[in-house]
Amino acid sequence: MREPFLAEIKYIPTRNVPEGWARCDGRQLGIAAHPALFALLGTTFGGDGQSTFALPNLAGRKPVQIELHAEMLSLANQSSRPLGLERSVRLQSVAPDYESTNFCIALKGIYPSSNNTREIRPAFP
Repeated sequence: MREPFLAEIKYIPTRNVPEGWARCDGRQLGIAAHPALFALLGTTFGGDGQSTFALPNLAGRKPVQIELHAEMLSLANQSSRPLGLERSVRLQSVAPDYESTNFCIALKGIYPSSNNTREIRPAFP
């Protein structure tokens, strides 16, 4: 598996968060402990910008793309049946269970650069 980009957000299909990642639950982090991540996020999601900043809060959210994919599969599997109640029932049976999944953000990784080269984290004083 490749090293993630710093601040990369992924949808993890488990309740356990991998090492080097954190749940996107809006928690505040110390700037001193995560200066490179703060350089990317700033106070976009909260924090005072002096000693703290916040992660995005995606708790309770789910990716739309998976639902759309499930609906497309459901529609593709219907031969010439009319759309209606059966469509929504089939969609529910195809859709995955989201209760044991989390959006997570990479706390460590490759610092994304603007010139598309693979630079590793910048040095901060």
